[in-house]
Amino acid sequence: MATNELAAYSATQLTNLIRNHHLSREELLKQLLTTIDQQNPHLNAVTHLWRQRALKMVSEFKDTGQPFAGIPILLKGLGQSFKGEIDSASSHLLQNYVAPATNNFVKGLLSAGLIPIGETNAPEFGFKNITDSKLYGNAHNPWNLDYQPGGSSGGSAAAVGAGWLPIAAGNDGGGSIRIPASFSGTIGLKPTRGRVPTGPGEWRGWQGASINFALTRNIQDTAKLLDALSVVQMAAPFQVPLPEHDFESTLNEVPKTLNIAFSTKSPVNTVVSEAAKSAVQDAVNFLEQAAIS
Repeated sequence: MATNELAAYSATQLTNLIRNHHLSREELLKQLLTTIDQQNPHLNAVTHLWRQRALKMVSEFKDTGQPFAGIPILLKGLGQSFKGEIDSASSHLLQNYVAPATNNFVKGLLSAGLIPIGETNAPEFGFKNITDSKLYGNAHNPWNLDYQPGGSSGGSAAAVGAGWLPIAAGNDGGGSIRIPASFSGTIGLKPTRGRVPTGPGEWRGWQGASINFALTRNIQDTAKLLDALSVVQMAAPFQVPLPEHDFESTLNEVPKTLNIAFSTKSPVNTVVSEAAKSAVQDAVNFLEQAAIS
């Protein structure tokens, strides 16, 4: 399978290819590493690669029926600590800080069968909705290198939007998954507070408003990951009960009556371009036609 063919497959499909012996985990990882080596100088989406560690994890991977069968994932360079790796939060202050422990969210990804291979670009401490790190430099939008991929999960969005891999981790307090997803043509979900693992060092990130999850290109991957990570933690300050049904099985259960609100006015009274208004109207027209059919 050629490197550029990876863009056509979801993490779910890659898992099936691996389990049916049409693709090896080693082949998948090496293709991804080659792609990053070749294309990251243009996007600046990845700040650290854990090449040897990832290759070792792939070679030692035990398939016990996890949702994802050793699929590579990039972690966001903020709030997703992986023991022994740089955890700088894109800050000069912490540029050499090494994570002393793996946090519970990343442990959840590992349990789901995902293999962290590196870290993505983000603005310092995630305080912006663009990725203009003074430590690592600007990330770029895969659709147009002159533009931003958004933020603060901009590096992850750029990597997924470019088709490097089907899934990359992000987190979101005030739009830091959703904004770059919309900028980069990917799927970005911010789960309900308390839905996915937190801790052991960041239980109350933004009083629970900052939530780890991921960006994907496929809604089945999003649902499958949410199913894999959904948890009730007794130690967590915010909790929600487990859902009655898994999310993946309900993907095709579209409500018979569904109202979707929209607006072309800025909530802060800034000027909205005609191009932006037209894009919103195109989306409205598409949804109306889908409802009719």
